[in-house]
Amino acid sequence: MRIRLGPDGVHLFDRQSGLNVLLDEITPPEHAWSAAPRQVSIAVTNACDLACSYCYAPKHRAVLEVSHLLSWMDELDQAGALGVGFGGGEPTLYRHLPEVCVHAAENTDLAVTMTTHGHRWNADLISRLRGAVNFVRVSVDGVGSTYERLRGRSFAQLRAALDAIAADFEWGMNSVINKDTVGHLDAIAALAAEHGASELLLLPEEPTAGTPGAEQETLGALGSWVLAYAGPVPLATSADAALGVPIADALPGEVGLRSYAHIDASGTARTSSYAPSGVRIGEGGMKVWHGYGTEHSMNLKMIGHFADADEARAAVDAIAILAAAAEAERDAGRLEYGEPPRLFSDELLAALSEVSIHSLGYADVEQFLYDAKVQLDGSDVVVQTDEIDVIAYIKVLVAKGAKVEMYSRHDHETGVGGQ
Repeated sequence: MRIRLGPDGVHLFDRQSGLNVLLDEITPPEHAWSAAPRQVSIAVTNACDLACSYCYAPKHRAVLEVSHLLSWMDELDQAGALGVGFGGGEPTLYRHLPEVCVHAAENTDLAVTMTTHGHRWNADLISRLRGAVNFVRVSVDGVGSTYERLRGRSFAQLRAALDAIAADFEWGMNSVINKDTVGHLDAIAALAAEHGASELLLLPEEPTAGTPGAEQETLGALGSWVLAYAGPVPLATSADAALGVPIADALPGEVGLRSYAHIDASGTARTSSYAPSGVRIGEGGMKVWHGYGTEHSMNLKMIGHFADADEARAAVDAIAILAAAAEAERDAGRLEYGEPPRLFSDELLAALSEVSIHSLGYADVEQFLYDAKVQLDGSDVVVQTDEIDVIAYIKVLVAKGAKVEMYSRHDHETGVGGQ
């Protein structure tokens, strides 16, 4: 039984059964709180043999050095993390996967989970992972021909893979919800129940360079479906999903990096897998999170109220264009964290001209590399971030005609507008 101390009390966790017990009548002193995030997802490789259009994972070649990964898991275990979740890319393409899972099972108290498309789970892999993996998450977006169109793989082969996984592992289904899959929710839930899933994780599509993310109509339909759901498989969703339905939060005091962190396949620690920036893990190992977590803790929510949805969409599009331009500047070596450019490149000037934003200074551009979640909510644009430097976002929202409201969610559960 794993014991974790935190702001909500004493958390007992058994990785074999998945049992969680919170002794909230006990208040541990802050200096005794477990230092590591409760859960850390780790992209072991960027390689994937699928090409889903809405995938947000990085596409450059990267794979984790196994010796580093084993060392990081040991550190996370000693610092009080409860589990690691392997992903990618496709984690079964990582040749050291059985080795690192067995290491975690035999040398740490960490629970091991992973997210996979499921199509590479043959008898050999299953035999090597049996007893070393506590929970498997299989990504299933739509059913039948919709699944085959989106995933490019046989739906019949998927069903066979689900049976093979379910025979030896506790498992759950992940489903990206977008305009293509929202109409399949009943069938997705039935598929999960038929193959013995213990959880159905619903993930509204995140915006990427090529897709806008789940539209408000899709989110509304998903929220209505969740409220009417009466099936046997428990539902779950991501912590920041805006479904408009009640969501249980057993550990409200564990927010930000106390709750979750991500390590990408390049060895960069991030506040989430969607975060555009992070801190490279060096010789200091996972101790990077102690400083990074203290620095990034504002939990800000900014809401730009626009006259109509078209104006709000224009602001979201402008932020996306500027974020892509900032990433291109970084990749070209013209923009580094903490060192704003002295001159704008022609490419960056072209992006600023495209969105008709002329108030950004040199130091503002870097802010589009920070971890921020931007969502369109009708005629509002909602920006959530742990950063304090957000003037670039304010300038864009104001330039596009917004009335801006901002507050820290540490101190206010809702804003002036009731958001």
